[in-house]
Amino acid sequence: MGSPRHIIADSGSDDRPAQVGRVAAVFAEPYEAGGKTLIPVSQVRHLETGWTSKNGSAGFLLFGSPPPSAKPMAVIEVGQDQVRIVSKSDPWPMITAGVIVSMWNIYWILRTIREWRASS
Repeated sequence: MGSPRHIIADSGSDDRPAQVGRVAAVFAEPYEAGGKTLIPVSQVRHLETGWTSKNGSAGFLLFGSPPPSAKPMAVIEVGQDQVRIVSKSDPWPMITAGVIVSMWNIYWILRTIREWRASS
């Protein structure tokens, strides 16, 4: 079957630490603020390009592997008598929906004006 490191890495040889996520990549250093301990939490994405054969030999990487990305997602607040997770909201879905609805309304207003002028 392979060593535990091989199982954790999911595939390939056991000397591929880039596939095994580190806790430090997700949880940043805790800090004190307002009598509470705050621990930032991130969403980490890592894309592996190339291929691996069944015997564990790695294939070529056409353009290289893109760097992993981390996006802040939440903060864990540890107080005297409670632990709370405060998530960070992402404004882009709401902004995108607002732009789409605005463009749809502008289209219909301009079409109505054009038809109104053509009939006059």
